[in-house]
Amino acid sequence: MTSTFDYPDHRTSKLKSLDARWKVAGFFFAMLCIAFLKTSTIAVIGFGASLLLLVCTWPDFSWWLPRIFWIIAGLLVFILPTPFLTPGETVFEWGILKASKEGLDTSLLIFSRGLAISTLALALIGSSTIYDLVRGANGLGLPSKICSIFWLGFRHLDLLSHEFKRMRVALRARGYKINTSLGSYKTIARLSANMLVRALDRSEHVGLAIKARGFYGVFNSLDTPKTTWREFGFFFAMLLIPSSLLALDFWLGN
Repeated sequence: MTSTFDYPDHRTSKLKSLDARWKVAGFFFAMLCIAFLKTSTIAVIGFGASLLLLVCTWPDFSWWLPRIFWIIAGLLVFILPTPFLTPGETVFEWGILKASKEGLDTSLLIFSRGLAISTLALALIGSSTIYDLVRGANGLGLPSKICSIFWLGFRHLDLLSHEFKRMRVALRARGYKINTSLGSYKTIARLSANMLVRALDRSEHVGLAIKARGFYGVFNSLDTPKTTWREFGFFFAMLLIPSSLLALDFWLGN
Protein backbone atom coordinates (compact mmCIF):
# COMPACT_ATOMS: atom_id res chain seq x y z
CA MET A 1 0.00 0.00 0.00
CA THR A 2 1.43 3.36 -0.98
CA SER A 3 1.06 6.41 1.19
CA THR A 4 -1.72 8.83 0.33
CA PHE A 5 -0.07 11.76 2.08
CA ASP A 6 2.19 14.06 0.10
CA TYR A 7 5.34 13.60 2.16
CA PRO A 8 8.23 16.00 1.44
CA ASP A 9 11.52 14.62 0.18
CA HIS A 10 13.78 15.38 3.14
CA ARG A 11 16.82 14.27 1.14
CA THR A 12 16.79 17.63 -0.64
CA SER A 13 17.17 19.53 2.63
CA LYS A 14 20.62 20.70 3.66
CA LEU A 15 19.70 19.95 7.28
CA LYS A 16 18.98 16.27 6.64
CA SER A 17 22.28 15.05 8.11
CA LEU A 18 21.88 16.86 11.43
CA ASP A 19 20.84 14.95 14.53
CA ALA A 20 17.05 15.15 14.87
CA ARG A 21 17.32 15.96 18.57
CA TRP A 22 19.19 19.20 17.94
CA LYS A 23 16.86 20.14 15.08
CA VAL A 24 13.73 19.65 17.17
CA ALA A 25 15.22 21.59 20.10
CA GLY A 26 16.48 24.45 17.92
CA PHE A 27 13.29 24.90 15.91
CA PHE A 28 11.10 24.61 19.00
CA PHE A 29 13.07 27.33 20.78
CA ALA A 30 12.88 29.60 17.70
CA MET A 31 9.10 29.11 17.41
CA LEU A 32 8.69 29.83 21.12
CA CYS A 33 10.64 33.09 20.87
CA ILE A 34 8.65 34.27 17.84
CA ALA A 35 5.38 33.43 19.60
CA PHE A 36 6.29 35.93 22.37
CA LEU A 37 7.07 38.84 20.03
CA LYS A 38 4.87 41.89 20.63
CA THR A 39 6.26 44.35 18.05
CA SER A 40 5.07 44.06 14.45
CA THR A 41 8.38 45.33 13.02
CA ILE A 42 10.40 42.66 14.82
CA ALA A 43 7.82 40.04 13.83
CA VAL A 44 8.30 40.97 10.16
CA ILE A 45 12.07 40.62 10.60
CA GLY A 46 11.50 37.24 12.24
CA PHE A 47 9.41 36.10 9.29
CA GLY A 48 12.10 37.29 6.89
CA ALA A 49 14.75 35.34 8.79
CA SER A 50 12.55 32.22 8.88
CA LEU A 51 11.83 32.45 5.15
CA LEU A 52 15.54 32.92 4.42
CA LEU A 53 16.31 29.80 6.45
CA LEU A 54 13.68 27.82 4.56
CA VAL A 55 14.89 29.00 1.13
CA CYS A 56 18.58 28.38 1.90
CA THR A 57 18.18 24.95 3.49
CA TRP A 58 15.37 23.44 1.41
CA PRO A 59 15.28 24.23 -2.33
CA ASP A 60 12.17 22.11 -2.94
CA PHE A 61 9.96 25.10 -3.77
CA SER A 62 7.31 22.97 -5.45
CA TRP A 63 6.37 21.38 -2.10
CA TRP A 64 6.47 24.19 0.43
CA LEU A 65 5.56 27.24 -1.69
CA PRO A 66 1.91 26.19 -2.29
CA ARG A 67 1.56 25.47 1.41
CA ILE A 68 2.81 28.96 2.24
CA PHE A 69 0.02 30.37 0.08
CA TRP A 70 -2.57 28.18 1.85
CA ILE A 71 -1.25 29.38 5.23
CA ILE A 72 -1.56 32.99 4.06
CA ALA A 73 -5.15 32.34 2.97
CA GLY A 74 -5.94 30.85 6.38
CA LEU A 75 -4.39 33.79 8.24
CA LEU A 76 -6.35 36.31 6.19
CA VAL A 77 -9.56 35.04 7.79
CA PHE A 78 -8.29 36.27 11.16
CA ILE A 79 -6.40 39.44 10.24
CA LEU A 80 -8.84 41.10 7.83
CA PRO A 81 -11.54 41.87 10.48
CA THR A 82 -8.99 42.90 13.14
CA PRO A 83 -8.43 46.53 12.01
CA PHE A 84 -12.19 47.16 12.12
CA LEU A 85 -12.72 45.49 15.50
CA THR A 86 -9.85 47.09 17.41
CA PRO A 87 -10.53 50.53 18.92
CA GLY A 88 -7.99 53.29 18.38
CA GLU A 89 -6.91 56.07 16.04
CA THR A 90 -8.90 55.87 12.80
CA VAL A 91 -6.78 55.47 9.67
CA PHE A 92 -9.51 55.13 7.05
CA GLU A 93 -13.25 54.54 6.89
CA TRP A 94 -15.33 52.26 4.69
CA GLY A 95 -18.98 52.99 5.19
CA ILE A 96 -19.81 52.32 8.80
CA LEU A 97 -16.54 50.46 9.30
CA LYS A 98 -13.51 52.24 10.72
CA ALA A 99 -10.01 50.79 10.57
CA SER A 100 -7.74 51.79 13.45
CA LYS A 101 -3.98 52.16 13.45
CA GLU A 102 -3.72 49.82 16.44
CA GLY A 103 -5.81 47.24 14.57
CA LEU A 104 -3.57 47.37 11.51
CA ASP A 105 -0.51 46.94 13.73
CA THR A 106 -2.13 43.97 15.46
CA SER A 107 -3.03 42.42 12.11
CA LEU A 108 0.54 42.76 10.88
CA LEU A 109 1.83 41.25 14.12
CA ILE A 110 -0.49 38.23 13.93
CA PHE A 111 0.22 37.76 10.22
CA SER A 112 4.00 37.94 10.62
CA ARG A 113 4.16 35.69 13.67
CA GLY A 114 1.87 33.10 12.09
CA LEU A 115 3.89 33.01 8.87
CA ALA A 116 7.20 32.88 10.73
CA ILE A 117 6.14 29.95 12.93
CA SER A 118 4.60 28.12 9.95
CA THR A 119 7.75 28.66 7.89
CA LEU A 120 9.91 27.23 10.65
CA ALA A 121 7.56 24.25 10.95
CA LEU A 122 7.84 23.58 7.20
CA ALA A 123 11.63 23.79 7.40
CA LEU A 124 11.63 21.29 10.27
CA ILE A 125 9.24 18.86 8.54
CA GLY A 126 11.27 19.02 5.34
CA SER A 127 14.56 18.24 7.09
CA SER A 128 13.72 14.73 8.37
CA THR A 129 11.13 12.01 8.21
CA ILE A 130 8.26 12.17 10.68
CA TYR A 131 9.62 9.07 12.42
CA ASP A 132 13.05 10.70 12.91
CA LEU A 133 11.46 13.85 14.32
CA VAL A 134 9.36 11.84 16.78
CA ARG A 135 12.46 9.85 17.74
CA GLY A 136 14.35 13.10 18.22
CA ALA A 137 11.62 14.46 20.49
CA ASN A 138 11.76 11.21 22.43
CA GLY A 139 15.52 11.63 22.78
CA LEU A 140 14.96 15.09 24.29
CA GLY A 141 12.85 13.62 27.08
CA LEU A 142 9.32 13.60 25.67
CA PRO A 143 7.61 10.50 27.15
CA SER A 144 7.61 7.45 24.91
CA LYS A 145 3.86 6.99 25.28
CA ILE A 146 3.16 10.46 23.91
CA CYS A 147 5.59 9.91 21.05
CA SER A 148 4.02 6.54 20.28
CA ILE A 149 0.50 8.01 20.29
CA PHE A 150 1.57 10.82 17.97
CA TRP A 151 3.38 8.53 15.54
CA LEU A 152 0.70 5.83 15.45
CA GLY A 153 -2.04 8.45 15.17
CA PHE A 154 -0.25 10.05 12.23
CA ARG A 155 0.12 6.69 10.56
CA HIS A 156 -3.53 5.86 11.25
CA LEU A 157 -4.64 9.09 9.54
CA ASP A 158 -2.66 7.97 6.52
CA LEU A 159 -4.54 4.66 6.44
CA LEU A 160 -7.91 6.40 6.82
CA SER A 161 -7.02 8.80 4.02
CA HIS A 162 -6.28 5.82 1.80
CA GLU A 163 -9.62 4.25 2.74
CA PHE A 164 -11.49 7.50 2.01
CA LYS A 165 -9.95 7.75 -1.45
CA ARG A 166 -10.83 4.12 -2.12
CA MET A 167 -14.50 4.79 -1.27
CA ARG A 168 -14.54 7.90 -3.42
CA VAL A 169 -13.18 5.97 -6.40
CA ALA A 170 -15.82 3.27 -5.82
CA LEU A 171 -18.61 5.90 -5.88
CA ARG A 172 -17.28 7.48 -9.04
CA ALA A 173 -16.99 4.10 -10.74
CA ARG A 174 -20.71 3.61 -10.07
CA GLY A 175 -21.55 7.00 -11.56
CA TYR A 176 -22.70 8.49 -8.26
CA LYS A 177 -22.69 12.28 -7.83
CA ILE A 178 -23.18 13.96 -4.47
CA ASN A 179 -25.95 16.58 -4.36
CA THR A 180 -28.18 18.26 -1.79
CA SER A 181 -31.00 15.71 -1.88
CA LEU A 182 -32.12 13.63 1.09
CA GLY A 183 -30.89 10.46 -0.58
CA SER A 184 -27.43 11.95 -0.97
CA TYR A 185 -27.32 12.83 2.74
CA LYS A 186 -28.30 9.26 3.61
CA THR A 187 -25.50 7.94 1.42
CA ILE A 188 -23.00 10.26 3.10
CA ALA A 189 -24.23 9.10 6.53
CA ARG A 190 -23.79 5.43 5.55
CA LEU A 191 -20.31 6.13 4.22
CA SER A 192 -19.39 7.95 7.43
CA ALA A 193 -20.55 4.98 9.49
CA ASN A 194 -18.58 2.67 7.22
CA MET A 195 -15.50 4.84 7.69
CA LEU A 196 -15.91 4.58 11.48
CA VAL A 197 -16.12 0.78 11.28
CA ARG A 198 -13.11 0.66 8.97
CA ALA A 199 -11.20 2.93 11.36
CA LEU A 200 -11.82 0.53 14.25
CA ASP A 201 -10.81 -2.41 12.07
CA ARG A 202 -7.65 -0.64 10.93
CA SER A 203 -6.70 0.28 14.50
CA GLU A 204 -6.90 -3.38 15.52
CA HIS A 205 -4.72 -4.39 12.57
CA VAL A 206 -2.16 -1.70 13.40
CA GLY A 207 -2.09 -2.87 17.02
CA LEU A 208 -1.49 -6.47 15.97
CA ALA A 209 1.18 -5.38 13.48
CA ILE A 210 3.24 -3.47 16.04
CA LYS A 211 2.93 -6.31 18.55
CA ALA A 212 4.13 -8.79 15.93
CA ARG A 213 7.18 -6.57 15.36
CA GLY A 214 8.03 -6.48 19.05
CA PHE A 215 7.34 -2.78 19.54
CA TYR A 216 7.22 -1.94 23.25
CA GLY A 217 7.09 1.86 23.22
CA VAL A 218 10.78 2.62 22.59
CA PHE A 219 11.88 4.18 19.30
CA ASN A 220 14.94 2.26 18.16
CA SER A 221 17.06 2.88 15.10
CA LEU A 222 20.01 1.30 13.34
CA ASP A 223 21.66 4.74 13.14
CA THR A 224 23.34 5.86 16.35
CA PRO A 225 22.72 9.58 17.05
CA LYS A 226 25.92 11.60 16.79
CA THR A 227 26.64 15.10 18.02
CA THR A 228 29.28 17.01 16.05
CA TRP A 229 30.33 20.64 15.69
CA ARG A 230 27.65 21.08 12.99
CA GLU A 231 24.91 20.29 15.52
CA PHE A 232 26.42 22.70 18.03
CA GLY A 233 26.76 25.43 15.38
CA PHE A 234 23.16 24.99 14.21
CA PHE A 235 21.75 24.95 17.73
CA PHE A 236 23.79 28.01 18.72
CA ALA A 237 22.49 29.93 15.70
CA MET A 238 18.90 28.90 16.51
CA LEU A 239 19.44 30.17 20.04
CA LEU A 240 21.24 33.40 19.19
CA ILE A 241 19.07 34.86 16.42
CA PRO A 242 15.60 34.33 18.01
CA SER A 243 16.91 35.44 21.41
CA SER A 244 18.31 38.61 19.84
CA LEU A 245 14.96 39.34 18.19
CA LEU A 246 13.13 38.75 21.48
CA ALA A 247 15.54 41.02 23.37
CA LEU A 248 15.20 43.74 20.72
CA ASP A 249 11.40 43.40 20.86
CA PHE A 250 11.47 43.80 24.64
CA TRP A 251 13.71 46.86 24.33
CA LEU A 252 11.47 48.54 21.74
CA GLY A 253 8.38 47.70 23.76
CA ASN A 254 9.75 49.54 26.77
